[in-house]
Order: sequence, then structure tokens, then C-alpha cells
Amino acid sequence: MRCIAIFLITLSLLGSLACHRKVTSEDFLERGKQYLKEKDYARALIEFRNATKLKPKSPEAYFQSALAYIEMRDANAAVAFLMRAVEVDPKHTASQVKLAELMSGSKDREVLREGVEHAKAALQIIPNDPDALNALGLTEFQLGNHDVGLRYLEQANKVYPEHLKSSVSLAAVFLAKKDLAGAERILKEAAEKQAGSADGVATLGRFYVHIGKKEEAQKQFRRAIEIDPGHAIALLNLAALASVDGRDAEAASLYGRISKLPDKDYRQAYAIYLIQKRRQGDAIRELERLEKTDPTDRTVRTLLVTLYMAANRLPDAEKLLAAAIQRNSKDTEALLQRSEIHLRAGRGSEAQADLAEVLRVRPESGEAHYVAAKLARAGGFTKNYEQELGEALRLNRNLLGARLESVTLLLAQGRSKTALELLDQAPSAQKEQLPWILTRNAALLAAGKVAEVRKILDQVLPVHQTAALLQQDSTVRLIQKDYLRARTSAEEALRLDPESVPAIDHLFRSYAYQGKAEDGINRLRQLAAQQPKSAGLQMFLGRVLLATRRYDEARRAFQAALGAKGGAEASIGLVQVDLAEGKNDGARQILEQLIRSDDRNVAARMLLAQLHYKSGRLDDTVAQYRKILDIDQRNVRSLNNLAYVLADSGRAPDEALQYAQQAKELAPHDVGVEDTIGWAFYRKGIYPTAVRHLEKAVQTRPTALYRYHLAMAYMRAGTGNRGRAMLDVALREDPSLPEAKTAQDLLAQLSREDSGRVPR
Repeated sequence: MRCIAIFLITLSLLGSLACHRKVTSEDFLERGKQYLKEKDYARALIEFRNATKLKPKSPEAYFQSALAYIEMRDANAAVAFLMRAVEVDPKHTASQVKLAELMSGSKDREVLREGVEHAKAALQIIPNDPDALNALGLTEFQLGNHDVGLRYLEQANKVYPEHLKSSVSLAAVFLAKKDLAGAERILKEAAEKQAGSADGVATLGRFYVHIGKKEEAQKQFRRAIEIDPGHAIALLNLAALASVDGRDAEAASLYGRISKLPDKDYRQAYAIYLIQKRRQGDAIRELERLEKTDPTDRTVRTLLVTLYMAANRLPDAEKLLAAAIQRNSKDTEALLQRSEIHLRAGRGSEAQADLAEVLRVRPESGEAHYVAAKLARAGGFTKNYEQELGEALRLNRNLLGARLESVTLLLAQGRSKTALELLDQAPSAQKEQLPWILTRNAALLAAGKVAEVRKILDQVLPVHQTAALLQQDSTVRLIQKDYLRARTSAEEALRLDPESVPAIDHLFRSYAYQGKAEDGINRLRQLAAQQPKSAGLQMFLGRVLLATRRYDEARRAFQAALGAKGGAEASIGLVQVDLAEGKNDGARQILEQLIRSDDRNVAARMLLAQLHYKSGRLDDTVAQYRKILDIDQRNVRSLNNLAYVLADSGRAPDEALQYAQQAKELAPHDVGVEDTIGWAFYRKGIYPTAVRHLEKAVQTRPTALYRYHLAMAYMRAGTGNRGRAMLDVALREDPSLPEAKTAQDLLAQLSREDSGRVPR
């Protein structure tokens, strides 16, 4: 019995020792590879990071990290880890080859040359390695060394005829040389050499799709499916062709079949098809089914949350993400999406907390910095917004949203050339996407390249009849004074998107530019009557009626917009009607109610400040502008208005000048800011400097107000004749401004002073 007891104790101790065995770098590496296989990239990266901590001189963990980032489409991070791998072990062939492959797609000649060196390094270790030969051939071809590149690709194809990647690259080179027959011959040979494999046949089918031979493409895809009934690429291409040809039942059946394939990458194929067909409800139900089947599938969950958010089903999205985070507190995809939901709901601190956790786990995440940019924008931190967008793109050049937002910022700053350069740096695949095309068209229009936009629209519109493209078509036709066709495009855009304010605007302009504004108003009335629940249409009609002083009708339009859930914007419209009719008390009540509902409503505070100013309540005016600047310290209009009030009242000209100069830094070409700076110097008694700024304002925009200011500055600066002449012009333009009496009083005062002087 004693022996048995000792034996059992020994076994127990051995088991305990086994359980407490020290975890090695290889353990972390193997776990990471398993997570990578399961497409759980965040967890994989954590394991690989742990592996490198224990064995920093081992290249494999760096290489595997790079593979994870490639799957996440973050090429910059992938290159960084591959560079680290070859740094610790220059003979790590897989890293050298992968670096060469990634660099072969660059347009930067220095990067391409570096790619050549990495491919050659791999070939020194393993001569005739097909992947290295392929990368070297492509890179040399990109550098313009066509014969050299072709020789390497042909060598790879000859030594390893079954290496499909080399055949595809060689065919791509022939395509680039416009040798379709040569490309077809190579791919046919590749398909024959891969007897019994569907990959070569499917690749040939994709070639036929590329050159527009759809029937031949379908024939090859069906042949591939005969060889392998579960061949995903062949099935996907057949489904896409069926969808394009309008064979919806066949397309739906094929996508349904694809979604049942063993590879998890294709589980959401049918749901994506439903989204493309604008069947969002059906897509959500399909994704909910998939999510219940496997709650650990992050791709399905992420797409489902995205659709929930698009449908404004935020509680459903939050519930799903909360469950995911409870299972894994370091689930960065879930944390990122939850931070966006917090942001949309106005919960800034909660959004920041989730984002901080993501950046702690993945500081190199471009996606996280993109969300940080959105958070900065919501908080009114424009500079941080710009910086985070730049950082997001630096870390992940594939973030199209960040790129397009950066371009929008550049266009707002009048930097269309830089905007176009940033757009041209996008990956090639993104340049075929409509958001990129639309934004580039906007940048081209800002640069005055109307003919180029016309050419692009003529190519794209026959394929994609979208409201946004039709709006741009209408814009171009308005510029070209083709008003009838501009109207047709605007009407078609409105048919596709009845809430499209740009299309409504273009429609009205097509009448107004022809001198038929009344016909335009009547057309807006017809549309508003047909669509009484269109808040955008009712709002636009209200603004046009307000501008034409039809106050009763404008009020009805804004009330209709409010009933159609136009929100605060519709209430602001009603305030503007009240102000136009002199009903200041009614306007004040609406504005105060809006601010009680939303303390950060800048538009309401701006109008309330103007109302206070008109009523002579300067303390309240200043308080409102200061509150706006607490919300958005870079609000140019508020900075300028506060500066003007402080200067005009004579209370604090030094402080006024500080605010005006801040506005000048943000908007260096704003003529209103120029006038305010001049007026602040006038109030400080620095008249020559005041004249210099006020002259700039009048030269740019010669309004009556700016002329009055300049007239007074001239008088005080000792150039009375110029002041009198400027005052005469201003009085002819608008004698009703309060500044008219001030300027006349100053002129009279200076005249008395001049007449009272004793000549020497």
C-alpha cells in the first residue's frame, strides 16, 4: 500500500510539473498560427508578440505577424515586420520573397529597387525559387526593365510549369503589352499543365471576364466546377456574371451555395449579394442566422454590426458587441465598433475608453487611428482630426474612408492639387470604386478641370446610374450652361434618391440660370406636394421661399420638414422666418429650447448670439460666442464675430485683435476676418495699419459696411478727402446702416476741429 501511495504521489507530482511547464516561444508561435488559420488576427498578433519577447532573434514570429497584417490589408505594417524578420535573419527566404512581392506593387522606384534586392537575396539562398523569380520578374518589369523582367518570369514558368502564379504574372505582362493572344496562350497552357486542378481553368475564365468574353468565361467556370464542385472562385465569378446579366434567381442560388462552403471566408457571400441588391432586411436576417451558428466568426459579426448601425439599430449592435467583449476583453474589432457606436450616441468618454484599449493592444492599427480622427472631429478638435487621419493613412494606406475625408479637408482649404495627389496614391483596386471616383471628380472640379470630369462621367454613367454620379453630371452641365440636360440629370437623381439636397439644388438652378426662377419654385412645390415626408425637399423649398420673402409659405414648408423629422435644422428654419418678420421673442424661445435639448448646438447658439447683438445685449452676445468656442475652438465665424463685437463696442480691442488673428490663421483669405482685424486696429487707434487691412477688405468685397469702416480709418489717418469720397460711395450704396450715422458724425466732428484750428 505504501508503494502504491508513493507511486500515486509521484504521478501527481509529475502531472503537476507537466501542468506548470514553462511556456516557450514555440508555444506562443503555434497558438498564433492556429489563430491565424482561424482568421482571428488580433489574438494571433498577441501570440506572435509574446513569441518575439521570448525569442527576439527568431524571424518566424515576425514573418507570421506580417502574414496576419497582409490578411488585414495593412501592407505598411506587414512590410515593417518582414523587414524586422530579414534584419534578424537575412537568410529567411520566405520573408525576403514576401517583401519582394509586396514591393513589386509600388510606384516608387526606390521601393522597387529594394524589392529587386530582396528577391535576389532569396535566389542566392534557393536558386530558381519560383516565388522569388516571379517577384523579381514583376519588379524589374515595373522598373521599366521589360526584357529582364520577362526573362525571369519565363524562367519561372519553364522551371516550374505547374506554378500558376508565374503563369498569371507572365500573362499579365503580355496583357500590359496588349498581346491578348499571347496572354491567352500562356493561361491555356497553364490550365492544361494543371490537369485535374480547377485553379488553372478558373484563372483562364477570369482572363476572359477581363477581356469581355463573358460566354467563354462562363464555359471555363462551369468546367472548373465539374472538376471541383466546391471551387469558390469559379462559383463566385459565375454568380457575379448571373447578377450582372439580371439572372437574379440563378445568382441567388449560386451565392447561397457559396455561403455553405467549408471555408469561413465565404460564409457571408449570400448576405453581401443581398446588400448589393439593397435587400438590407434580408441581409440582416441571413447574417443573424450565421452569427447564431458560429458566434466566434468575427467577419460575420462585424458585417452584421455594420448593417445594424446603418439601419440605426444601435441597441442590437451594442448587445452583440457586449457579448463578444465579454467572451474576449481584447477583441479589438468589437471594441472599435463599440467605440463608434458610443461616438454616434454622443458618449465621448466611453468611446475614448474603448479606443484606448484598442491602441494599447494594437498601437499600429490604422483603423483605430481613423476612429480617433472621428472622435477628434466630433469634439471639434480640427487639428487633431487632421493629424489622426494622416496617421491612419500612414499606418494603413488601404483605409479609403480616411483618404476621402483627408481629401475633403484639403478641398475645404482650397488645396485641390494636393487633394488629387493624395487620391492618386490610393491602391489600384480602390480607383475602381465609386466613392473614389466621385471624390476625385469633386477634386477635379475644384481644380477647374471640367472637361476631364465630363469624360469620366461619360465612361462611368452608362455602367453605374447612381444618384451621386447623376448629381455630378448635373453640376458639369450647369457649368457648361446645358441647362435642359442638367435638369434631366437632376430629376433622374431625385427619382433614385428623393432626399438628395444637391439634386434639388441643381434642379432649381437649372431654372434660375435660365431666368425662370418662378418655374423652378413651382417645380419644387410640385415635388414637395408629391413627397410631403421628404424633410430635405421641404427644407430646401422653405429656404428658397424665405429668400424670396414669402414668409407664410416658408413657415409652412419648415413646419412640414419638422413633421417629417427634419429635427433641429427645421426649427432653425422657423427661427429664420421669425427673425425675418421681426418676431424676435418667438425666435428666442425656439433657440433657447433647442439649446436646452442640445447644449452643443452651435447653429442655435450662433443665431441666439446674433439676436442678442441686434437687441443690444452685448454681454449675452459675448457669452454665447465664448460658449461656441468652448465647443469648437476653431470655429472661424464665432472667432471673427466675437472679435468684431469686442472691437466695435470699444470694450477690449486688444482681446478682439487676438481673436481676429486666430481666425486669420484658420481662414487666411476670409475677407470678413480682414475687415475685423482692420476695425480692431482702428479701435486701438493704430490708423495706418487699420487702413492697410480695410483697403484689402474693400478691394476684395466692396460692401457698404466695409466702405464705412475704411472711410472712418481714412479720416482718422489724416486723409480726409479719401475718407469723404469713400463715405459718399457707401452712403449711395446703403444709407440705412448704423455705421452711416457714425461715419457722418465723425466727418462733422473732424470738420469742426479743422475749422476751429488757428492757422499759423
